[in-house]
Amino acid sequence: MKSHKIRRIVIGVGLVLYSIWATLFYQLVFTGWTLQYSYYGVVMVVGLSLLFMYAFPKRDRRVVVRYTLYAVILSLGIGNFAIASGMWRVIDTIVFVILAIGLGRWLVPVRIGWQLLTLVSLFLFELWIPLSDVNLLTAFNVSYVGHLSSQDAQVPSIPVTVIPNSQGLQTMVTIRGHRPIPHEAQTLIDAMATSSNPTLTKDAIIQLQHSYDLISIKPGKVFFHTSLATQQQLARANVDSLAMIDFPFSQPHFLSVEGNVRMYVTLAKDPGYYTSMLLNPGTLSTAVGQMALQTAATTQEEWRAIGGNTQNVVQGLSLQNGYLSGSFQGRRIHVKTSGVTILGIKPLLPSSISPVPQAVVEGDNVIQVISLGANPRVIATLKGSYLFPLTTDLVFADVTGNGSDAMLINTVPAQIIQLTPSDTWKTLWVSGRSTFRFEAVLTRAGGDLIIANSPSLISQNPIRYLGGYVYQNGTLNTVFRAYHGNLVDLHVVHVLNGPPQILTSVYAHQEIILLSQSKIPWYPVVLVVYGFVVLAGLARRMRGVKA
Repeated sequence: MKSHKIRRIVIGVGLVLYSIWATLFYQLVFTGWTLQYSYYGVVMVVGLSLLFMYAFPKRDRRVVVRYTLYAVILSLGIGNFAIASGMWRVIDTIVFVILAIGLGRWLVPVRIGWQLLTLVSLFLFELWIPLSDVNLLTAFNVSYVGHLSSQDAQVPSIPVTVIPNSQGLQTMVTIRGHRPIPHEAQTLIDAMATSSNPTLTKDAIIQLQHSYDLISIKPGKVFFHTSLATQQQLARANVDSLAMIDFPFSQPHFLSVEGNVRMYVTLAKDPGYYTSMLLNPGTLSTAVGQMALQTAATTQEEWRAIGGNTQNVVQGLSLQNGYLSGSFQGRRIHVKTSGVTILGIKPLLPSSISPVPQAVVEGDNVIQVISLGANPRVIATLKGSYLFPLTTDLVFADVTGNGSDAMLINTVPAQIIQLTPSDTWKTLWVSGRSTFRFEAVLTRAGGDLIIANSPSLISQNPIRYLGGYVYQNGTLNTVFRAYHGNLVDLHVVHVLNGPPQILTSVYAHQEIILLSQSKIPWYPVVLVVYGFVVLAGLARRMRGVKA
């Protein structure tokens, strides 16, 4: 009796692990190869499938192959069902379970108890990691997934930022849907004194539901805790990372309600203004630029009104009236520059040449590097062109491992440019695909790991997927690919203890994801398990054992 119970436990655990492995193999290998290698990937997938079926003797094949298909179908069904339902309503759950059992009775010669165990285990697995995010396991662990509670089409991706906390780590700050109530909407209108504006009426605010709470998210002992962000927390948050929803065509407004901050989003201009803009293409770019300046200025003004910080001060330096001014490492800095935005204080030159890092600023299609040493001055200028303008969308990385940073600029095409000791620019790498985009950098000895969104290797589909790369001898070598599309607004953060994490938003899905660097190489592990399964089948086939 005891051995019988042990046997049942072993079978149950084996079925649970096998069903999860089948799901991982389908998502990481089958899906990954198809997206990466296009038709060649399909041929490779067919080859693996045929080898898998051939490996087992005929009677084993009937059980193993059918159960594998059953597990994959269930995992896909759970993923799609959860998305379509929004929540596991009772009637939906009953219908789904009945259909799953019916499919199992027809497809798999396995007891109902084992089928239910498979269903429950896959449901719990996808409750931990949604099926749509499983592809990220090639290089990361999914530590947190958060959803915007109100499905507001005006927010294609959830804005998110981080602030320091008392534990020496960082707290996530983002938005959450909030249904406006009449007295709050009217208070906002009265505060703005624009009740005659047809784009902002009480009924419009309530019906459109473009209203959000600003919330903070931090890890607890077991789960992440979500709470309304305090004004003390928001004073340290970057308003540009939170409020630029559909910028510059939408205008965020902030209202303090009983100590909590609400954000309302309305049109920046009357609808007729946008129509007139489109009817005058010759002045369209100028009109959009002016509207962007006005929207940004209004946002900064309202943010200051609720106690938020709007000063663009980077390590004691700021841009004021055409000068980079302030104090850096006890040295007074006052240098005339064309820059209007500080991109960072970075060591662009080797420490043997300049032990003090340099300030990098950007102006109108120009990037300037300013020495912060004994003789502060502009030491290098990089100019863009009309056809290939520069952008503030760039990251810095020590790609060669020599201690000096290069600029990874998301021009079209993207390129890596490094400042030489002679204060001239050297292009290290230029992308061969116009859709390649640098996102973030993870520091590593011998050369930083570059995180980028890039298209598939062979397919001409413009969809970009996450990848990790290292620079070597004029090329970017792939370290990993995670076939999860639409990851935007990536940040390197320290929300959890251990190595840095990546915080990202998923475009068009209204969710944020916190990714931790994985110590387990799930992709090769899944392939190794496939090899063991095939070898086990071949061994049974050669011995002529019948199940």
